[in-house]
Amino acid sequence: FADIRKLHPASLDGSRDFPTFSIPNYRDLRDRNDVLAGLLAYRNTAVSLSRQGENSRVWCYLVTGNYFELLGVQPLLGRFFTPQDDVMPGAHPVAVITHECWQQRFGADAAIIGKQALINGHSFTIIGVAAPGFYGTEVSFKVEMWFPSMMLTIIEPGRDYLNDRDTANFFVQGRLKPGVTLSRAEAALKNIAAQLAREYP
Repeated sequence: FADIRKLHPASLDGSRDFPTFSIPNYRDLRDRNDVLAGLLAYRNTAVSLSRQGENSRVWCYLVTGNYFELLGVQPLLGRFFTPQDDVMPGAHPVAVITHECWQQRFGADAAIIGKQALINGHSFTIIGVAAPGFYGTEVSFKVEMWFPSMMLTIIEPGRDYLNDRDTANFFVQGRLKPGVTLSRAEAALKNIAAQLAREYP
């Protein structure tokens, strides 16, 4: 996924230095642009994993449903999320785990797909195991699990980031359409950012 590029809001509107977006702004950038083959968003956080009487704090990502597809990666076992897993808030309590998590926390159980894990006191179905060595797009941060972004209120109780345009805490990365230059894409996204600034001053 070498041509996946992290978007930086300061390069779009010059307003901030920290490279994160709100989910409403992410959706508008995703839906209004004609220069990207796709746009994904993700956020790192921690959850409580309860299994066989043991409680552990593990790092994870909340990701949009197109995350794995846009990165072009394949699971070792089971399947990854699809956009259909990430449409309605709270509708799909599913999880993907890293190969390392599968080995260390689940005993490399060959029948892991379809089994339940208790996350923050809620039951989630494990649907996939990532290939060895894949931990996402951040080289300095290692997670153990992924969840659809629409499960945010269970993963981070008491938060409503999905509808809060003023809270920018998701990283955003995009893949250019074939033949689209970086300068053309940046100009197009700046135009959308200007539209959003007018619509939501």
